[in-house]
Amino acid sequence: SSETDSVDIHLCALTGLLASDTTTFDRFNITTGEHLSRLAGDKEKSDITGFVINHVSKRPQFVMYDTDKPTTEVLSDQGRGESNYEDNLLAEDLEYIESYFAPSMVYSIISCTSDNDTWVIYAESDRGQQMCEGSPCGYFLFNRSSSDEAVRQTERKIEFILPSRPELKGHVLGEMKPLRVNASDGEELLCYLSEPPNEELINPPLIMMIHGGPQARDTWGFNPLVQLLCNRGFRVLQVNYRGSTGFGARFIQIGMDGAFCKSLQQDITDVANFAVSEGLCAKDRLAIIGGSFGGYSALHGLTFQPDLYKCCVAICPLTAVGAADEQSKKSFSGSPLVKKYWEMVFGKDVSKQKKCAMDASPLYNTDNIHTMASVAIYHGEDDPRAPIEHSRKFVEKLKERNISGEFVSFAGEGHGISKEENRLFMYNRIEKFLCGQFDLPISRGEDDRWVDNTASVEWSNDGD
Repeated sequence: SSETDSVDIHLCALTGLLASDTTTFDRFNITTGEHLSRLAGDKEKSDITGFVINHVSKRPQFVMYDTDKPTTEVLSDQGRGESNYEDNLLAEDLEYIESYFAPSMVYSIISCTSDNDTWVIYAESDRGQQMCEGSPCGYFLFNRSSSDEAVRQTERKIEFILPSRPELKGHVLGEMKPLRVNASDGEELLCYLSEPPNEELINPPLIMMIHGGPQARDTWGFNPLVQLLCNRGFRVLQVNYRGSTGFGARFIQIGMDGAFCKSLQQDITDVANFAVSEGLCAKDRLAIIGGSFGGYSALHGLTFQPDLYKCCVAICPLTAVGAADEQSKKSFSGSPLVKKYWEMVFGKDVSKQKKCAMDASPLYNTDNIHTMASVAIYHGEDDPRAPIEHSRKFVEKLKERNISGEFVSFAGEGHGISKEENRLFMYNRIEKFLCGQFDLPISRGEDDRWVDNTASVEWSNDGD
């Protein structure tokens, strides 16, 4: 079959002869549909996360994966499945680049020239790097040249172009380490533990930071909120709970059909208990934070594991789910496809039975929260997915029980706080809230960079 008679497809095949738990890249005959070859993928615990296209062949020449950290591999002869001199040269290029940045940085290829002699590379770390002029990230130019065609002598070099986030130069950032934790049922969970840069801190508190989705994931690299909290003296532990993406179909499926309020939340609880048992923090030095579905998980933890967390921070959280969501038709824009997706996540019981849904909703279980706990909630006024009125009802129930905390709304924001002045204002409030809970010094006060924020502090135990 000639190359023009074939088509290459990034495939997710769960059944049949081509079945693979993780995504693959396969070639098919365009006329007959015959499967010709598997070009990439079928990796254990990592889907394909991206490609780099060759500008001449218009086919991918590199394929990317992400387990503990992102990696890049050569796609043989732009996908023909047969190694040749050019493939070997590209593999040597990647080896050279990896040795240049490892072990402190990971890289991704932004673009290549048509002859593959010059590449633009983005390199990233969890902390500031001397080769990036103190920034954790930067852009580099890779160049390959052949000095003698007869003996094929190849010279390679990498030059720094410019830093990303140059304002971080001179700031000491925390180290992020991949960490694997077994859940109570034996399921292995990839987590990331970030340490405060001040190694002299004794018994630093730990923040469980829960990603949204639930079909999303945490990755290794620079994270602004993680680094803010590390800089202020916190350990931060991120959890890729079951249902997170990038680890294959099975891992997603075991996080569906009602697992969101059961085994998925148990994963978070198990990792939190692991942190305490392994001495990463004392039992009374643990908090939880998240946004969107992560905000639901933060409130779920404080509500249904009241002895575990001292406080929580929830950003645009879901507080009522499934049949207990009185504004479900408005939530998620009323899309039938999105509605079907959430029915798959919630499962039949929570989707259809109000009692089951209420049992899984923090909004209807605030009596579980210890009166000594504290809650901070930040929410966009125009949130189409998690209605702000649910957060207001949740706060009213906290007030009735004299639970401390704060609630801040943001005009002109939706499902997430995205405007810079609002996000900076929110980060400052989160810093004050968490540092106040654990008696850590607050590094700065108000700042003119967020004077134009649209925030309204609707409730605060400090009377702001």
